[in-house]
Amino acid sequence: MEKTQGWLSILGANPDVFYKHLFDVETPKYGAGRPSSWPLGHEMEYECRLGDMILCSKVREAYEVGFRGKKRDKPTAMEQLLGGTGDAVRVRRIAKVEQVSCDNCGLHLADADKPGGRFFYYCRQCKRSGRRFELCVACHVLEILQGEGKYSGNSFHPHYLKCQHRSTLIRRQSLENAYLDSPHLHRVLCDMCGGVVVGRGASDQCAKDGGSGGLPSKNRKGQELNDPHKKFYILASEFYACAHCPEQTGLRFELCVPCHNRISESGRGIQQLETTL
Repeated sequence: MEKTQGWLSILGANPDVFYKHLFDVETPKYGAGRPSSWPLGHEMEYECRLGDMILCSKVREAYEVGFRGKKRDKPTAMEQLLGGTGDAVRVRRIAKVEQVSCDNCGLHLADADKPGGRFFYYCRQCKRSGRRFELCVACHVLEILQGEGKYSGNSFHPHYLKCQHRSTLIRRQSLENAYLDSPHLHRVLCDMCGGVVVGRGASDQCAKDGGSGGLPSKNRKGQELNDPHKKFYILASEFYACAHCPEQTGLRFELCVPCHNRISESGRGIQQLETTL
């Protein structure tokens, strides 16, 4: 309690009772941090970040002669709409690098034995792991834009200081439903645990059991890994978005369902305790 009062006196705030316990830590750290440090979700076995994406103008600048790496087939129109959440069902093939295409939109970018071609980004972390992942310049810009409106400071998100947990958070089934004027957004990271809720690399811990797909997320992902040829997509997980933050602070605020539920349970417990004192 002393820590809580200390933080609140420093910040000069009186937050909702549902959030007060979040301030009762030595070094509070909530959310995903700066977008440059966000995991891109290229593969489940390791983490790639924006700093791992290297700009090239030729295939041989990215891959040496004889390099062989696993790369997914080009995405179908449906897989493009899924924003990377259908990656697990795309067949991977291992071969020498003769040409490069965008893993996000499928655009052909360059050939190893032909002049010309487009600038592209390749992932050095994937290359180190014997995999391949490339983006066209436009899709790389789109990746950067995923941080639009997200809080990246070292202190508390303004939501925890100014908004009411029960009245401002609205459950959303999709990004389109939450942000009608931002069709370029395809990723949600929780402003509590920092996990990816929607988009490429969606975290198991952030997915709601039963989700919109009817199966627990762990079962869905396990099914894809055991049978990668089966067309079974991970549907976007539901999340909670604050309706007031964009208007009041110009920031987005999102919570995965488990974090929202944990905050709700803790807040109700605090309320019951206060009423008995």
